Amino acid sequence: MSKIHDVIYPAIFTEEEGGLWSVEFPDIKNAVTQGDSVEDAYRMAVELLSAMVYDDIKAGKELPKPSQVGEVPHADNEFVTLVSSRVAAVSASESYVRVNCTLPEWMKAEAAAANIDFSKTLQEGLREKLGIDR
Repeated sequence: MSKIHDVIYPAIFTEEEGGLWSVEFPDIKNAVTQGDSVEDAYRMAVELLSAMVYDDIKAGKELPKPSQVGEVPHADNEFVTLVSSRVAAVSASESYVRVNCTLPEWMKAEAAAANIDFSKTLQEGLREKLGIDR
């Protein structure tokens, strides 16, 4: 079964030589990335956080407790901010179920003539409505 996890973790942004920015999540082991600018580094941090949390959830691991932003030590060339992500993780035993829905007969006929996959279309619509990216 799919479950949506909204996660927020503090990240340390460090200005490096040459204008690059590195990002580290102190609460998540080996969670380090970088970007060409602060904005790029933030996007990379969101992507990294999503991937690491997704992997931990899939593996059945408990997510680490996020530190308070004000309690994260950092140097003068660093700042700490929160990075958030919405992760849809599926359990290892995800199974599919048959769902019955009702629609006008003409719509079914036109969709069938256009070779539209009803299951796929319903899943895509539900993902959009629920804000799930996968």
